Amino acid sequence: MKIKWLVVCVLLLAGCREKKAPLAEAVFPVYKVDLDKVDSVNMRDLFSAVELIPLQKKAGYTITSPQLGLYKGNYYLWDDTEKRMFCFGSSGNFKYVTKEDGLKSINRNSASHRSRRVSIMDQLGYRYQKKWYLYQTFRTEVYHLDKSGEKTTAYRWDFGKYNDKDTVVRFEKKPLDELVEDQQQWLHENSAFALNEAKENERYVYVSVERIYKREHRWDFGQVVHLFYDKKRGDYKLFEHFGNGMYLPAEMRMDDTCMTALVTYDTRHWFLDRELLDKAGKKVYDGMKKDDYPLVVKYVFKKD
Repeated sequence: MKIKWLVVCVLLLAGCREKKAPLAEAVFPVYKVDLDKVDSVNMRDLFSAVELIPLQKKAGYTITSPQLGLYKGNYYLWDDTEKRMFCFGSSGNFKYVTKEDGLKSINRNSASHRSRRVSIMDQLGYRYQKKWYLYQTFRTEVYHLDKSGEKTTAYRWDFGKYNDKDTVVRFEKKPLDELVEDQQQWLHENSAFALNEAKENERYVYVSVERIYKREHRWDFGQVVHLFYDKKRGDYKLFEHFGNGMYLPAEMRMDDTCMTALVTYDTRHWFLDRELLDKAGKKVYDGMKKDDYPLVVKYVFKKD
């Protein structure tokens, strides 16, 4: 009888082992891009409108080198030269100015990014759907970190023959200026690309890419390009500038409806095509003066 029960137990255990499913492999999106093929892109291919919001001037205050932050419908400009932060309402109306740099905390609570790097080993990133997406400038992997510091891949870029080799990279401890010089030399000798600012919304993953090609000079097209990957369609647009010669500003903010940037009087001809503006936009454009505060420019995404 004991032998009979022993046989039954062994069979039951064997059955349990057979039913136990193997651990599923982690699955994440892979976005394939050909860095050699630059598209001819019309501004209307991405955006349905360009809106201009002039900022109301405050007597006695100039804005020299602003950085833009967005929070709860307000525009925040941190002037890094004067060490002041300006707050403007959604229509551009002046609210207040302070010496406190609140832009870091504002950006931490909005769809901000950490795309300014000193060392190429710096961890860059952007915030989307209450998560930080992190990456290094010479790596194709974009990942999350949990509270314990465990890394989980969010997605990968696939640049084909230009992909990084996942090699361990270390540098000797040196004064910062010497270290940066060594790192830049390594980057240009060992990497085909450098990822700069990135961001994401419901439809697009955006990244500014510097195409290095290991010191190979290819003057037939620009070295720094914009990459918009359409997650919905599974395709992308890669371009240096639009067909009309206009460029996209650096350090833009992006949400599901638009990309927002600052444009000054001196740079307006690089980023704004007057012919694409509506009547109100043309009036703002024509009325700009050299000593005005920067314009807030909203590039409104097309809808299907």
